[in-house]
Amino acid sequence: MAASGGRGLFPLLAFVAGFSLLASGTAPGANVNLVNNDGAGEGFNDPTPVAPVGGNPGTTIGAQRLNVFQAAAAAWGARLNSRVTIVVSAQFNPLTCSASSAVLGSAGPTTAHANFTGAPFASTYYIQALANKLAGSDLSVVNADISAQFNSQIGTTGCLETSGWYYGLDHLAPANRIDLFGVVEHEIGHGLGFVSLVNTTTGAKFNGLDDAYMRNLEDHSLGQNWPALTDGQRLASMIDNGDLHWTGIAATAQTGAFSSGVASGHLRMYAPSSFTPGSSVSHWDTALFPNELMEPNYVAGSAILATDELLTDIGWGALNMDAVVASRMFTLPPCRVVDTRDPDGPLGGPALPASGGADRAFPLVSGACGIPANAIALSVNVTVVNPAASGDVLVYPGDRTAPDVASSVAFLAGKTRAAVTVVRLPNDGTATVKARNRSGGTVDFLIDVNGYFRVVP
Repeated sequence: MAASGGRGLFPLLAFVAGFSLLASGTAPGANVNLVNNDGAGEGFNDPTPVAPVGGNPGTTIGAQRLNVFQAAAAAWGARLNSRVTIVVSAQFNPLTCSASSAVLGSAGPTTAHANFTGAPFASTYYIQALANKLAGSDLSVVNADISAQFNSQIGTTGCLETSGWYYGLDHLAPANRIDLFGVVEHEIGHGLGFVSLVNTTTGAKFNGLDDAYMRNLEDHSLGQNWPALTDGQRLASMIDNGDLHWTGIAATAQTGAFSSGVASGHLRMYAPSSFTPGSSVSHWDTALFPNELMEPNYVAGSAILATDELLTDIGWGALNMDAVVASRMFTLPPCRVVDTRDPDGPLGGPALPASGGADRAFPLVSGACGIPANAIALSVNVTVVNPAASGDVLVYPGDRTAPDVASSVAFLAGKTRAAVTVVRLPNDGTATVKARNRSGGTVDFLIDVNGYFRVVP
C-alpha cells in the first residue's frame, strides 16, 4: 500500500473484513449516506418486481435493498456522534459461494489517518470515519469513508440455492432466509473501525504505527497488549485460540451480559488456530453467547451487547444509543413513563437537581406501556424542559453505581430539547433507570417509551 500524502492518510482497501454463512445535527447523531455503485438493472437498481415484506414498502428487489441499507445506516447514525457525514460506497457483486457456505458481504475503511488535530493518541492510526469525527472535518473529501459489497448470488444455483436474502425491516427472516438488514449493520460496523490494520502475513504494524483497534487487543498468554509485542508475537497471537482478548474499558464492562466467551474478565476475540482471512482478529469470538452482531458467521437474531462499547473504546466516545443490546426492536405506541413536572413521586417530581446533586432512580414497571419483562433495553424519547443552565443529562441502567454506560442528551439554557435514544435496562431483572443532570441548574425531565429490544432465540 502506497502513501498518498497529507495528514497521514493511507489507502486501506486491503483491510476488508468479511461476514460468512455456514449452512448446518448538533446533537449526538450522524448522517450515514450511501453511494450506489451498482450499474443499471443490477444490485440496488434491480427492477425485478416483488411484493412488500416485513415493513419494507419497496416493490422491486433494488428498491427493497436500498430501503434495507438506508434503515441499517439510520440505525448506526442514530447511535454515532459525528458532525461529519459518513459516506458508504456499496454495491452487490458475486462473492465466494458454494452450495453449503457463502461470503455474505465484506466491508472496510478506505483510508486511515494519524497525527491529525484532535487525535487522542499520537502516532496512532484511526480509520477515516472515526478520524473525521475526532478532527471535526473531512480529512479525505475525495474518498468514501467505507467500501462495502454484498453477495448478489445468494439463493441462485450453486450458491446456498435453498436460501435467499430477506428484505424485511423487522429482522423476522424465515428460517431459510438471511436477514440483509443484520448483514448490512455488520459490514458498516467494520467500516466504522471494528477491524485490525495489522499485517496478517507478517504481524507488522500498519506503516510502523499503532492503530486504535490493536491498542485494545491483548495476548493473554503473554499478558501484554499488541502494541508491546514483536511482529512475530502478534502473528502468533492471531491464532492463539481463547487467549486473544479485548481489554477496552467500555466493552469489558459488558462481560456480565454473556454466559460464555468471557475469559479472565475479558471478552474473547476470534483467533482460531488456523488463521481465517477476513475473519480472524476483526470479530468477536464465536464462543460468545448470546451471539453478537460482530461475530464472523451469520446467526439470526444476533444481539448488540458489546459492539457499541468496543467502538467507544477505540475513540467514538459514548454512542447516542450506547446500550443497544439486541438487533431486533419491537415498536410500541408512544407512552410517557416519567415526567418530573408531575407531583412528587417515583416517576414524577421533583426536578433533577443541579450538577453535584444526587442521581435520581426511576423504577419503571414491567408491563406498563407494554414493556415486557424480558426487555433488555428501551427505545425512548428523552425530553429536557426549560433547563436553567446549559449541560446534559445522562441516562443509565439502575444497577450501575455510576453512568459508565449511558445515553446523553445535551441542551442549552432555556431551550426545551428532545432526543431519541436507547437506554439499557439493568441486568438485575428490574426496569429501573437512573438520570444524572450535569448542568448548573435544575431541569425537568420526561421519558416517553416508543419501543423495546429483546434477545430473540
